[in-house]
Amino acid sequence: MEQDLEHDTPPAGKSEGVGIFIGLFLIFLATLIGFFAGMALSIAGVGIVAAIRGAHPNFSLTYRYFAPPVALLGFIGSIVYLVKHRG
Repeated sequence: MEQDLEHDTPPAGKSEGVGIFIGLFLIFLATLIGFFAGMALSIAGVGIVAAIRGAHPNFSLTYRYFAPPVALLGFIGSIVYLVKHRG
């Protein structure tokens, strides 16, 4: 018994509202992961640059200049992906 894998309609009983909720959750999750990944990489980068220069690191720069743009890219990318594949 082979299942038809190219059938695009959702199974009976699965409402459209659940799909929208899952999509919004994935957008939120991608934004959150992007923010945390941006923070981790920028903290490591600022720490390494400060160690090389022999100065005290200013980690507040990471909160202002590095992590928010990465989270914004994750947010926009996840919305584009959601619209492209669900729309």
